[in-house]
Amino acid sequence: MAASKERQIHSPPGLTASVWQYFGFYQRANETTDKTYTICKICKAKIKYLSNTTNMRQHLVRFHPETEKDPPTVPTTQRTILETVSKLPKNSQKAKSITKAIATFIATDLRPYSVVNNRGFRLVVRTMEPRYKLPHRKHFAEKEIPHLYNETKANVLASMEKASRIALTCDAWTSVATKSFVTITAHFVLASDKNGWKLVSHVLQTREMSESHTGANVAELLKLAAAEWQISDKDLVLVTDNASNMVVAAQKANFVHLKCYAHTANLASQKALKLAAVAKLLARIRRISTFFHRSTTGLHLLEENQKLLGLKRHKLKTDRMH
Repeated sequence: MAASKERQIHSPPGLTASVWQYFGFYQRANETTDKTYTICKICKAKIKYLSNTTNMRQHLVRFHPETEKDPPTVPTTQRTILETVSKLPKNSQKAKSITKAIATFIATDLRPYSVVNNRGFRLVVRTMEPRYKLPHRKHFAEKEIPHLYNETKANVLASMEKASRIALTCDAWTSVATKSFVTITAHFVLASDKNGWKLVSHVLQTREMSESHTGANVAELLKLAAAEWQISDKDLVLVTDNASNMVVAAQKANFVHLKCYAHTANLASQKALKLAAVAKLLARIRRISTFFHRSTTGLHLLEENQKLLGLKRHKLKTDRMH
């Protein structure tokens, strides 16, 4: 017992970290310092020493949080213990900006809400900001994404308000789950001081349309969209393919109708490819292309000849028209 009382706690010289104010090593008179454990000067607890201050800092945070109420002076670039391990308040500006950035990532990259539960994603967030507490997927689904939608919608409305005339494109498509959808996009031109003119496009909506795609039903959908986005007075022009229901929809919605030039050109080229002389020539070309796709020897000779002629290495393409 007498030997134990002779031991003194000494802070090691040359170590300037603030944590050493509360820790030291046991040392008896005329003996070397025992650096296997550090000793807490407050509660005399033995803390395993691994040549760093991590264990000591964790001990202070867990058992002596009052030590951070009046922390010792440290360089301004060094975080205090509580700054390192405490959580960011949910209403802090930094926490809000991180949450909004994650919501933007979900919306922009079309990620499912469940991405916030993925281990890899949570690891990335925790690594970038350990103090940030990632909200549950329900928070993004019910609050962040709707808020982001309303904010984006307000920006789109403000943008379209500057346009004197707007063209709408309308496209119907079917999902892999056999659900029918219609997407409506707005296009307009604005004057720009730097570039003269600027083409602006906004996807207004993608809505499920389970009813028949008759001209009357499509016209009703278009009129509702125009009213929702406050563009009914913009002298609207509807650009679609040559389908008869779209022609009727434009008439019933009282929009100027224009047939898509690219779609019309595609129809014309398809018809031209069906001419007997053209079809015969294409059949010969397909046979040649198919040979090189199926023969490893033929493909090798083709590549060698391209190299000898100084040509870029290309594979023959087979069209999918037949």
